[in-house]
Amino acid sequence: MSQSTWLFLLLPIVTIIALVVGFTLQRILSDRRLGEAGARADRIIGDAQRDAETRLRTADLESKELILKARTDFDAEVRRREREVEQIEQRILNKEEVLARKLDDLERRLADYTSKDRGLVEREKVIVDKEGRLAVDRADEIVKATLLTIDGAVVNPALMPTVAPADAAAAAG
Repeated sequence: MSQSTWLFLLLPIVTIIALVVGFTLQRILSDRRLGEAGARADRIIGDAQRDAETRLRTADLESKELILKARTDFDAEVRRREREVEQIEQRILNKEEVLARKLDDLERRLADYTSKDRGLVEREKVIVDKEGRLAVDRADEIVKATLLTIDGAVVNPALMPTVAPADAAAAAG
């Protein structure tokens, strides 16, 4: 066989072998790339899942912190309002005590005035004689100091210098 025949026979076999080897290498490289891409995709998916879980935990923690802060603020507001209510109650109690003291004082004063009124009524009964005329005790110092005239005659010593001597003589008698 001649060299050109061998060449014609060998060339298609080498071409077929080269094609098979090229196809196999291509397949191996594609499988490797596909495997790497799959591994990369799995890593990306894993990272995304971990990131999503982290974000979920972070959001959960943030919501719990917000709830805790809201509860703390609410508790502080409740305590502040309780203090305000206690202060108002204390003011009311103080005012009640003041009013009770004033009421006691008024009741005591009313009792004093009632007893004084009874005393005045009794004194009035003594001063007015049986005929219904007013009987004045001229010897009483208060009556002497406040009595101005008797039957038209001036008897008060403070008014005497301004009164004529005839009126003074009439007042003395």
